[in-house]
Amino acid sequence: MVDRDGFDRDAFDRDLAAIQSTLLREWDPIGVAEVPEARSEYDAYLPRVYALLARGAPAEEVAAYLAGLDFGLPPVPGERLSRAAEALCALGVCPPRPGPAV
Repeated sequence: MVDRDGFDRDAFDRDLAAIQSTLLREWDPIGVAEVPEARSEYDAYLPRVYALLARGAPAEEVAAYLAGLDFGLPPVPGERLSRAAEALCALGVCPPRPGPAV
């Protein structure tokens, strides 16, 4: 649904769900991907990742953001971090576009 300001809430929600799923599948620094109750563990990072992707940030910048998050654990290995950033960038997240008011 596109609101009066041209914001497509459905597309935004789909993008956030895709980012969440990708973070759990490819990044998951604390190993909660297989715990259904913990599916929302990385949700606090979704808006920033969305903003990076929506403005077309390169995978290196996305990886740098993820690498900078401190969970008090050993860092995510570089190869996994790069793979996660590439997968996120491949989602094709686009900034909300104006559309007809509903």
